[in-house]
Amino acid sequence: MNRHSFLKKTFVSLALLLPARAAFTPTFSTETSQCGPFTVSWSSTDTARAGPPFSLFLIPVNDAGAATADEPGRGGASLSLALHQDIPESAWDATTNTGSYKLDALPFRTGERFIVVMDDGFGFGTGGVSGIQTVGPNPAGTSCLGQTEQEANIRFALDTRQPPQCAALSITTAQTTSIRGFVPNGSAFSLELPAASTGDMITTWNVNVATGSSFVLVYAGSDGKYASSGLVQTAAGTSDECIANGPHSTGVSTGSSTSASRSSSSTSSRSSSTQSVPTSSNLSSRITGTSTGTSAPAAGSSSSSSNNGASGRTAGASLSMLLATVIGGVTFLS
Repeated sequence: MNRHSFLKKTFVSLALLLPARAAFTPTFSTETSQCGPFTVSWSSTDTARAGPPFSLFLIPVNDAGAATADEPGRGGASLSLALHQDIPESAWDATTNTGSYKLDALPFRTGERFIVVMDDGFGFGTGGVSGIQTVGPNPAGTSCLGQTEQEANIRFALDTRQPPQCAALSITTAQTTSIRGFVPNGSAFSLELPAASTGDMITTWNVNVATGSSFVLVYAGSDGKYASSGLVQTAAGTSDECIANGPHSTGVSTGSSTSASRSSSSTSSRSSSTQSVPTSSNLSSRITGTSTGTSAPAAGSSSSSSNNGASGRTAGASLSMLLATVIGGVTFLS
């Protein structure tokens, strides 16, 4: 019997779809292996809407056949540890508007599935959302694999893993700085949260993701930990009125693909600020990366990984960051 009394706050959130515009295009190699290198390259033709600081988000979307909670790796089907990695500004060549960065060791176990998202100084998901990738065979050791006992202290639960289209999904978390959502090969969106309080927090989201589409939610705890819900699929509902303003998917194939260039952000009748997802130092410390760029960063750019740390942006750019407009695509190279 739990002798602790928790104050629960319920918050109703609705994701809104926003216009799309190209910003930068990341390219990833599909030749992935357990603890092997992972390289991302990107370029932009619109420096007014793309720029440092850049960061890389690796999000497990495991299912029942992937890693389980008692094995080394990133986690199981219902709760996995996501990884947010800062990219040093030296990886960005401001002269050619190109960047390249290599993770020395991909901290996923053979057979685990994941998606890749890039953020920059103008907002989250501005490089688009990749399709689902599977870590290949020929593991390059096990030393990069972190243990998953940290999951025991993460409070992140959905009341169903097959929410009906346009129906309410209840998300229970400990105090969190953000809940972000991603549709593989599709959109990025965020659920704005109420002001912090004590105890559990309940966010209720009317799921404006079409029937049959899959998505993943990522919780960022106030302790700096990230957790992925694993893949959730929308079931048939009794209404389709919410879909016009919802995130869209082009499917969840595991092959190479170009992402849809759309994103959404939540709104609320309550007053609360939209916060960027903080860097998780305890998870990031398990991997190291190498910048392959050769030029110094552009003058005046910020070294912070927070979206709000991109100083000197215009008011319009700040609004773009706040609304989290996804304006890019993802391409995979074999």
